[in-house]
Amino acid sequence: MVEILIVTSVIAILLAASSSYFSSNVALRRSVDNITANVATTLQLIKLRAGRSGVEFRAVFANCTTLDESDPDCIKCNTYSDYTAGDEEINIMVQRGDSNRNSANWCIQSEQIKEFQSDIDFVTSGNMSEDPLAVSFLPTGLRSDFRDDPADETISIEPLEGAQVDKCGIVEVAAVGGIRVVHGRWDGTTCNAILDPAPTPGPS
Repeated sequence: MVEILIVTSVIAILLAASSSYFSSNVALRRSVDNITANVATTLQLIKLRAGRSGVEFRAVFANCTTLDESDPDCIKCNTYSDYTAGDEEINIMVQRGDSNRNSANWCIQSEQIKEFQSDIDFVTSGNMSEDPLAVSFLPTGLRSDFRDDPADETISIEPLEGAQVDKCGIVEVAAVGGIRVVHGRWDGTTCNAILDPAPTPGPS
């Protein structure tokens, strides 16, 4: 009887540990997919809003540390705090410019905070505009810096070193305004796109 109780206890402990491990991995995968899709959707929306309003719109990926509320019709952010690896959230702020190009003032339209597991990192390409880190669009649908930077700007959601998840995501924004989303597998250094299986040939 004692032996049966011991074996039952060991099995229960093993089941609890494995359940916790798999639940953690599922949460990480969902977090990667969720943030990747959210970033892409936000960029699509601000691109549409720029076209409809006739002025620049941008998505800022930083926290506002000094808010300027002197003009209630145009609340602005004067200073920003950048995301750093290991943070458990990323702030995404939508801002409206005051011109159709080279806006000097940016009014905050909305913001959201996306929480994710600390095992996930938010990485951007070196050609993205900084201070603050942002992607902006002209009313024509082009990226605001299309004349100066023909390369794609990329935002990657990827595991930190040692994380127990192999899922990753990339959002690419072309200079001409195209937005491409890649869902992939992380091999330790690169996010490799998950390819759709080849179609099964039908009867000839």
